[in-house]
Amino acid sequence: MIGVEEPVVRRSKRQKVQVDYSSLLAVGNDDEDEYLGDRNANSHRKLAQVVLKWPENPKSLAVLSPENLSAFADGTGFHAPCVVRRSSATPEDLGIRLPRGTMTVQRLGKFLGHDHPVNTIDVATQLEGPVYSMEDWVSYFYSSAPRKPLLNVVSLDLAETPLQNMVSAPSIVRELDLVGKAWPRTDGHSPKVQLYALMSVANCYTDFHIDFGGSSVWYHVLSGRKAFLLVPPSKGNLLMFEEWASSERQASISFAERATDCQKVELSAGDTLFIPGGWPHSVATPVDSFVIGGNFLTGYNLCLQFDVYPDYLARFYMFM
Repeated sequence: MIGVEEPVVRRSKRQKVQVDYSSLLAVGNDDEDEYLGDRNANSHRKLAQVVLKWPENPKSLAVLSPENLSAFADGTGFHAPCVVRRSSATPEDLGIRLPRGTMTVQRLGKFLGHDHPVNTIDVATQLEGPVYSMEDWVSYFYSSAPRKPLLNVVSLDLAETPLQNMVSAPSIVRELDLVGKAWPRTDGHSPKVQLYALMSVANCYTDFHIDFGGSSVWYHVLSGRKAFLLVPPSKGNLLMFEEWASSERQASISFAERATDCQKVELSAGDTLFIPGGWPHSVATPVDSFVIGGNFLTGYNLCLQFDVYPDYLARFYMFM
């Protein structure tokens, strides 16, 4: 927490233009097919398909073993994403601490309690959705009926919960994080943003964003699958991102198709992804998925983080 008594809420650097994706779906089936056929009239469903159908280039992504992560960060300045596949490492190999046994959304609910609040994102609008109790969210997540509205949970804070001492970020995150290195230990208000639970039902989509303050991100998939599109933070791409994020036509534009060197990463259960600070990215969820992850600041990306932060502060000063 940052000098306040309320939990830190993750805010991306994406401009909060009031784009109602749901209005793009409020048409008949025949009209919808014609409507979605126009590449300038996208819905979140079509944008998710852009991610899922994007060609994957295995050579564009560093696939590492846990023992090579530090050398990769030191040797490259952590300038590019990297992934550790399940086939080469267990969570224990990465230094990720988890409760014994299989971790599920239902089990998470038992740890946190039935009344624990769960903030959601309405996928159709890409804005804040209703606040559920953990009990109601578990029922929603496991429902066999169509989920309406389609809701996503991307930042259920595990700090100050019964799980805070049972779950940990990977060793490399704890080694690189500047908060752990530099924040005064006598100050009890250090940011606690390393640990979040992310729970996404099938067909969820998160449009392109840069994580808050230009921070780096880690994701470990406990169950399900995720597909990411990652955009290198070149000057041209960041300028294009700013223009896209500020546009009222955001919902009708595929940023991925305009950016340069966009790369796709697919994750399955047991895979772990590390994204450097400042990289715009979008996420599609083809099946119900449960992920743990978090944010961290490193000394490698300071210049980019300093570039990103003023704009983030200007847009979201009320949340600081």
